[in-house]
This record gives sequence, structure tokens and C-alpha cells, in this order.
Amino acid sequence: MSRHTYFGSLTRNLQTRAARAAISKLGPVSNGFRRFLFEEFDRGEIVDGSGFLANPVFEATFGWDEHEQTMGDLAGQLLHQDLVTAMDSPPPGLEAQRFRRAWKPYTHQVKSWELLGAPNYSVDTARSVIVSSGTGSGKTECFAVPILDDLVRQASVAQEPLCGVQALFLYPLNALINSQRDRLLAWTDRFGEQIRFCLYNGDTPNRIQNRNERLKHPQQIESRQLLRNEPPPILVTNATMLEYMLVRPEDEPILKKSQGKLRWIVLDEAHTYVGSQAAELALLLRRVMHAFGVKASQVRFVATSATLSGGQGDDEADTRERKRALNHQLRRFMADIAGVPIQQVSLVEGHRRIPTLVDDEQCDDELIAAHELLALPPDERYEFLAHSRPIRALRNHLARAGATRLDQASQILFSADGEEERRRTLAYLDMACTATTTNADGESIPFLPLRGHLFHRTLSGAWTCLNPTCTGKAGTALEHATDWPWGSVFFERRLHCSHCHGIVFELSLCSTCGAEHLLAQLGQDEEGLPFLEPFTLPPADLNEENLLIELEPDEDSSQPDVEGETEDAEGETPTNNSTEQHLRLIARERVVKRTRAQHLHLRTGAMRNVELEDGAQFHLVEPNERRHLCCSRCGERELRPQRVFRPFRAGGPFFLSVSIPTLLEHVPPMELKKGEKGPMPMEGRRVITFSDSRQGTARFAVMSQIEAERNYIRSWIVHQLWARVSDVERRNRAQLADVERDLHTLRGLASSTHSPDLTRMIDNKERELEALTAPGVGQSAWGEAREGLQNLYEIGWMIDNWRTTLNWHPTKLDAARFGLFREFMRRPKRQNSLETLGLVAIRYSGLDSASTPSCWSGRGGTDAEWVTFLTLALDFVLRANTCIKIPAEFTRWMGNYIRPKVVVLN
Repeated sequence: MSRHTYFGSLTRNLQTRAARAAISKLGPVSNGFRRFLFEEFDRGEIVDGSGFLANPVFEATFGWDEHEQTMGDLAGQLLHQDLVTAMDSPPPGLEAQRFRRAWKPYTHQVKSWELLGAPNYSVDTARSVIVSSGTGSGKTECFAVPILDDLVRQASVAQEPLCGVQALFLYPLNALINSQRDRLLAWTDRFGEQIRFCLYNGDTPNRIQNRNERLKHPQQIESRQLLRNEPPPILVTNATMLEYMLVRPEDEPILKKSQGKLRWIVLDEAHTYVGSQAAELALLLRRVMHAFGVKASQVRFVATSATLSGGQGDDEADTRERKRALNHQLRRFMADIAGVPIQQVSLVEGHRRIPTLVDDEQCDDELIAAHELLALPPDERYEFLAHSRPIRALRNHLARAGATRLDQASQILFSADGEEERRRTLAYLDMACTATTTNADGESIPFLPLRGHLFHRTLSGAWTCLNPTCTGKAGTALEHATDWPWGSVFFERRLHCSHCHGIVFELSLCSTCGAEHLLAQLGQDEEGLPFLEPFTLPPADLNEENLLIELEPDEDSSQPDVEGETEDAEGETPTNNSTEQHLRLIARERVVKRTRAQHLHLRTGAMRNVELEDGAQFHLVEPNERRHLCCSRCGERELRPQRVFRPFRAGGPFFLSVSIPTLLEHVPPMELKKGEKGPMPMEGRRVITFSDSRQGTARFAVMSQIEAERNYIRSWIVHQLWARVSDVERRNRAQLADVERDLHTLRGLASSTHSPDLTRMIDNKERELEALTAPGVGQSAWGEAREGLQNLYEIGWMIDNWRTTLNWHPTKLDAARFGLFREFMRRPKRQNSLETLGLVAIRYSGLDSASTPSCWSGRGGTDAEWVTFLTLALDFVLRANTCIKIPAEFTRWMGNYIRPKVVVLN
């Protein structure tokens, strides 16, 4: 991937890889349906309404407008001198949080400081502020600096630690709470215990046994015991913990020691509070002020958000009117949340500083081809773009609008919006990002710095029209598919087809063989006649989707799926769900016994044993006496819900596991700092993900780690085998000339002499030649692979992670064995592994010398067929059921419930 084609390459790869991964994971058996899915999902272009990637949004990221004065100039005037000094001189290890005296703060930051730092407490003074500015614009400084300034001024007079909560920072996520730690540590280090803070969430311990930990950072309260005994002036928490604090008796000392002292309430990420959640927060804040013994008029409220912005009007006057309306709405929002008059609320917006270009008179309408721009150096590319009116128009629009969809950008550049225009627009956006010039201060200035917002869809299911002659199939791969007996396919739920008005059923796939079935439920009309109606599997939480797509659980595992569930004497799980006796599967072929032909009305689902007008014949799968359904193709029985028949769904965790490696590939590698050991995983590239589900985040983090470890071990094994293939082919090439020469000589002799011995020698040489010219096969013994893995530098990363997250301390040898066991202990039916991907085959060396039993040879079986049979038995019976000796310690960390079994031969 060239850094000059970033957005074009990223969007194309995200689209293509998501499509291929989803189709591979779901694995339908119908070739026609599979081709249809590739047509729908793997277009390779960004077309709104199709594929997994929605219309991208691009945002210009020019620098923010700076104030004319530096922090040093503001020291002693707007800000306290000691605070500016503290921000400029953080302690060792926190240098990244330094805010230099020589820096110029942004204008919206200074404006916030002026509003919030005003000492006048009259009703007419705007003491509450809502900050609306983009990501990375320093919104935290807008409220943190005036709050710290207020506390520093108090501490300089009191000359003792400030006690009692004066500022509440409310964050919606614990990750955001923890992100403030380093900044507060750096900026309050100079004041020690005088200005303290506490990050109060569910992970805060009751007490800290080691006193030295507190002495290391005396400004941070790290236990609930200290928080209750000595409440700090700054409390960083979330709405849930704040609710607990108001009602929990043990937290009552915090409220008592903070009576009348609360002066600040900060709401970060204010856009997350909407609807009932905003109403709950407003009521919570009123309870908070009552509990702390203050009135709303005594508290300064601050709300921040990067997404509170207005749309663009048709002209400048319309835009100004929209902004005025939005200004009032945001101020009203803040006033309602805080319970203060709207006159006390001010809106502070961040504005970007956009470098000027050459005069428009010097420009032309020429739009140079993107591939020609790619060949130019960045400074020359900048000059060409600066003189192109279409590109300048797009730049001006992005700078003014703030965010623009790809289709809008395409309209600006080409006055058209199609696949080709969007592809070319992405190319020009890439060129604009990489075109740079140098200003008078020697700084590199990009022509158009951009941030891309890419919206990835999930797959919530597939619904299929029952009508085999549905007109919606025309022009698609389903039209002439002989293995697809139904109609159009939809990826959103509906009851009737939009093309032929036929009844629509949800599609389900057999997890064993991939056969497609339609889910139906048997009912009776008013006359007692049977009909089939659509049945939808319970909606799965796609954000909580099980990520274990690599390891298959034991189908006969005694571990219950539902609390209290047990198995009967035959190992089958009885069910009390009365709905299951009415379930039917509409199949495309009849293989198993419990499948019978039935005529169905295409619009009503009415069932008859005779032909129906507007009907067609299908095969129905009915439950057996135990109410179990079985696949019409392979006969697999579903003993537990959704174990065999799974919906056509893939959620956020699955697509994240596909998109994150793609995103990392497009991130520049990190350079090693002095003293750091290398290499780093993924060359130091990093990604941060956020989720509103703590359990889902934890599961995703664990499975991402497992996936990364397995992928690394897989790649290492494949590369080692390929290296051995090269060695084999090199040796073969060395012998090939000699064999060809001998064969040529023998054939010459055979043309004049007819000898059986000579013919036999020619046959042997031809077989030898065929073996030498066949593709090489790289082989590695289990012990060799184990020795190679344990000597890898990267194994140390895995061991360090296991020690930290699992409290598991394996040796390098055990780590290597564990990696091989995790990949090869099971031969999965359909999930990804080196074997199912066709990259590696397992060879059992002891089978080559196995003697063929007489019962096998008596039935006409050969020795080679006997070895093949034993191999299949080992792969698909013994290994598929984990009949393999695995160290008990390994089974705990495999990432799935694994129960090794034994085989007893009578």
C-alpha cells in the first residue's frame, strides 16, 4: 500500500475483505447463492446502499485558530503563574503531558477560560459553558485549566490541602475516566497534597496496603477509604458511581465533608445524553446539588462534545440562520440539563485556521489526472492543486462544511456521482492529503489534511422470497442458478417480496455442511387448514456475538448451554419449548428420511397435498419424535437451539476482527525510541476501540489476542514449510538434468532395441522425472516445529501477555507446545485452521508401515486406501472429538470449552 493512495486502498480493502470473510464464515453450499453474495458484497467500490461499507464521510483537519498570546503571556493575568509553571514542567515519565509556556493556546480555549474564570457571581454573568469543537481541539483544557486555576488560587491562600469535592468530572466510559489520570498527575505534581484528585469507578479498591504507592503520587487518591476520609477537590467519575455515592451509607462522609463546596460540574461527551438518558441526568444533577448543599446558581456547568454542530444552508445567510438556531438549541440543552437560566450559558465553538492559497485569478479549470499528480514531488503537487479551481472548490467546501460525504465530494469535482467518479474522487483526496508546501517557519503544510469516517455495516440476517420464478432474480447470479430453488434475497427483514409479493422466510444455514433452509412455523387458518408462516430466530445481540470462529466446541459436551439444562440417557438435550414442535424447514433437496414433498401457496404459505394455483412444490423437514430437526442434506440433528441451523448473521465483533488488521496495515510503523528493544508487534502500530458493553469489550480483547497469536503461529509454520519446499525444488532441479539425459539415452536405445528390461528402466526414469517435476512438498516433524517456535523472539510477547492477563507462567517450550496444540489438536469441520484453509496437511508417519487387515483386503481395498481410511478416521473421528492427550494446563487457555476424551477398544 502506497502512502499516496491511503483512502482509495483502505476503502477498497475494507470492502473486499469484509465481504470475503463474511461469505467464508457463513459458507453457503449453493454455488449460485455464493456468486450472488460476491456480487452484492464484493463490488470493490463504495456505492451507498450496497456492500459492507457505507458512504464515507471526510472532514478537513486544518489546525485550530490560535490565540495571539502565549501561555507565558497569560501567566499572572488570566491564569495563575504557578499553574502555568506546573503545566510547563511535568515530572519525569509524564513529559507527553507538557503544556509549554511558549505555546499559544487555541482561541476557543482562551474564551472558555475567560468565561469560566470570571470571579463575578451575578446572574447576568455567563458562568456555564458548552464547548463544541472537533476531536483533538483541546476541549479538556477548556474546563481543566480554569478549574485548576481556581484551586491553585485557593491553595496559595490556604497553605494546606484542600478538602471536599469542588469539581465533578462526569464521563460516560471508564476508559475516558482513566485517560485523565496522566494529565492530572502531571499538572498537579507541583502542588502535592494541596490539590488532589480521585478517579472513582468500579475498579477503585477499598484500600491500598502499600503506603509507598501513595507517597509516589500524593496528589492522587487511589482508594475508597482515603476518598471517604479526605475527599479531594477533584472527583472524576461516571453517572452510575455518582448515583451509588448518593445512596450508599459508606459514601456519606464524602458528602458531609463537601457540604457547600461544589463549584464545578463537567459533562464530557455531552452528545451521549439524549432522550430519557438526558432527563435522568438532569434529575441526578439536581439530587447531587441537594446532597452537596449548593444551588444551581452557585455551580459552573461545562459540557463538551465533538459532534454538536449544525448543517450547512443553501447560502451564507441560510447558514448564519442555522448557526443562530443551533446556538440557541445548544444553550437551551445545557440550561435544561443544569437547571439554570439560559442567560447564564455561553456556547464556545472551535474554529480552524485555513492557510490561504494563491488568488483565484491565477487558477484554471484544469483537473490533472491523479496518476500524473502521483508522479510529482509533494511541493509540485501542491502547486498544481492550488491552481485548480475544482480542487480548490472541494477544499473550500470541506473547510466550510466540516464534514462531507463522498458522493457530495464527487458532485463538486465532477458534477456526477457514480462508481467511477467516486473512485477518482478518492484518488484526488489522497493526492490532496500528500501535497505539501513549506511556510516561512519551515513547517510542512498539507494542502488538505483529512480525517475519514468509515461506517461499517453488520449482517443482521437474510430473508428469501419463496417464489422460484421471482422477477427480482433477473440480472443476478440467482437467475440461472440450478441449486437455488427460491426467489430474491433481502438483507433486511420483510414479510413479502417487493418484486413479486411472494411470502418471505428467514434463511438459515447448516453449520455442518452449509446447506440453506428457510425457517417456517406451522399454523392453522380459521378452517383448520395448515399453512406455513415466517419464523425468525431470536434476535442476537450482534455486539455480544461469540467470536470463537476458530475453535469448535464439543457437540457432545456435558457443559450445559443453559443453566440447569441436562442431557438424557442418549446424550440428547430435551426441550420444553412448545414452539419447536411447530417448526419446519423448507429445503431445496430431499436426502434424509424426514423430508417430504409439499405444495405451498407462494403468497399465503398455505400447505396442500395437491397442486395449487400460484403455488409450487417444496421439500419440508419435520421434527422427529424428540422435536429435533435435521439437515436435509447431511442429516445432522440439532440437539440445542442454533447449534446446527444458524441465522445468516455476522456482528460487530466479527467485522472488527477483519477490519482492524486492515486498518493497521494502513498506519505508518512506529519508530523505536532510544533504549527500546525491538521488534515490536505489528511494528508498533496501534488501534483503540470503544464499546458501551464492558463484557463485550473484554470478550473482544481476549479473542483478538487469541486470533493474533494463532495467526502469527500459522504464518510462521507456513513460511517454514515453504522454505523447505524451496529446498526440495532446488535439489530436484539439480537432479533433473541428469534424469532427462538418462531418459533421452534410454529412449534412443529403445527405438532400435526392444527389451523388457529397457522398457522397465524407461518407466522407472519417467516416474522419477514426474516426481522431480511435481510441486515440492515441505515437511516438518512435530518436534522440529516445537523447537523452532520456542526459539522465536515473538514467543516472549505471548508469555508476557499470559503472565499479565492469565497469571500463567509457561516456559518457552510449553508456550511452543501450547501454540501447536491449539492449532492442530482439533480437525474442525468448517472453521478456519491451517488444514481447512488448505495450507497444511497432517501426515501420520506411523501409518505408512501399518499392515492392511484381511477384512479390508478381502473387500477389494488396497494398502493405499487403508492408509487413507485410517487418516480420515484420525482426522474426522478422533481429532474432531479431541481424542488426544493434551496437558490439563493447556485446556484452560484454549479460548473455548475443550474436554479431551479417550477411546476404549474392546
